[in-house]
Amino acid sequence: MNQAWTITGHGNVVLETDNLRVSYNPNTQPHPFVDGFLAPLLGQQSSGLEETALKIDDVWYILNGDFRAEYEQAFPDPIACLDVYHRNIQHRSNWSTDQTQPQLGEAT
Repeated sequence: MNQAWTITGHGNVVLETDNLRVSYNPNTQPHPFVDGFLAPLLGQQSSGLEETALKIDDVWYILNGDFRAEYEQAFPDPIACLDVYHRNIQHRSNWSTDQTQPQLGEAT
């Protein structure tokens, strides 16, 4: 299915519904506030790479790299989008917030 991506004011492109968002960031170059102040507190730095993020509810599932084509095929089905993330877990970003979230099929 061919989806309509929207360009944000920050240069990202997004697909979104009320409870699901896929965002592609072509350039995660360091930002002075994030890498100069916030990142040391979190123990993380910007990668300077492209990334594709899936947001469901308040959880971010972030993959390093361009996964727009895969997410476009899965969108707007949240289970199919999560499947894209899990099939590509080897590209998981340290900025993902799913560390404490159960995997599909696990009890909460």
